[in-house]
Amino acid sequence: MTTQAEAVNRVEELIRKTADTLRPPPKLELIPYTVTPNPCAFSADGVPERYTVNRAYWLRGVPTDQLKRVADQVKAHWLAEGHVITASGRAGHPDLAGVSHPDNYTLALVWAEGGSLYLAATSPCL
Repeated sequence: MTTQAEAVNRVEELIRKTADTLRPPPKLELIPYTVTPNPCAFSADGVPERYTVNRAYWLRGVPTDQLKRVADQVKAHWLAEGHVITASGRAGHPDLAGVSHPDNYTLALVWAEGGSLYLAATSPCL
């Protein structure tokens, strides 16, 4: 079974490895609310027993005219790593969703209002 510390290391690795392939290279800015584990399984009396680990980072310094190019690079990297793309695009926005291989972490590249992107990874329920 994966520990919380191992899951944190894995989500960080997935995000940083992806960001390292991007051109222009972004500056990663942690989204603070993503550092708290999230309950994903509860006991019969409603007490959290298992958690997911999540991290998300804004991709700072990416010009708005390069967002689609960055999304294409993320997609290419995830596919090269053997990950599966589960969804892409939303009304013309450069969003991507995926699942890491072989460990089934959720991956996301998300467009936000104002033309910013963030990368995120979430562990399975631990």
